[in-house]
Amino acid sequence: MGIKINTLESGAGAEILVFDIIYGCELILAHEIVHNDKSFSGLKYCIIDQSKCTEYNVTWKDIVSIAELDQKASELNPNRIVAIVEPEIQLNRALAKSC
Repeated sequence: MGIKINTLESGAGAEILVFDIIYGCELILAHEIVHNDKSFSGLKYCIIDQSKCTEYNVTWKDIVSIAELDQKASELNPNRIVAIVEPEIQLNRALAKSC
């Protein structure tokens, strides 16, 4: 898996590090962990760092699933802040088959 999840500030923050080649199912799993794990129950912010990602393989269904998870999380915690860090270079983005 090209993802590592870290707890920041005793659960106030989450850091999702994305590296190498990433697939939609891995992103969905990371979002589910952050949204469902009790260690993130007081989540105020989430940093998604994709600066080390070399290839982004997702399907449109993956994007819909992630959006649905984020929508539910926003309803539970409307003040949560999300920051996404992108790489300086253009990623090879491909619509891929599901995992």
